[in-house]
Amino acid sequence: MSAEIWPPTLPRGLLIDSAIDGMPDGRIRTRTDTGPGKSRLRNPAAIRPLVGDMHMSTTQLQTFRTFVTTTLMQGTLPFHFYDPLDASDILVQFGASLPSWTALSADVYRVSLDLEVLP
Repeated sequence: MSAEIWPPTLPRGLLIDSAIDGMPDGRIRTRTDTGPGKSRLRNPAAIRPLVGDMHMSTTQLQTFRTFVTTTLMQGTLPFHFYDPLDASDILVQFGASLPSWTALSADVYRVSLDLEVLP
């Protein structure tokens, strides 16, 4: 089964001032009785965090809600998204929390996304 594609009618990327990108962390850290802890590679194919917001109209928000609940089966399936780092296509899934939104005006919403970039 191939992954779903981000709907073309939705914003293509995250707002620049809200995007938080990070390094994939495939380490496992172990405390020691004395001295510094030990660190080793647990998984070379670690997940990269990507968090940020985007603005959507009421119509776009409805499309987005349908995409998450129906197409992505309540946000459980991965999908293709736009990488703010290099504008490439990346495979992502929702992280610890599903999207949330707040109204900025009558027809503009700020939608917050917690994504995990899959290897």
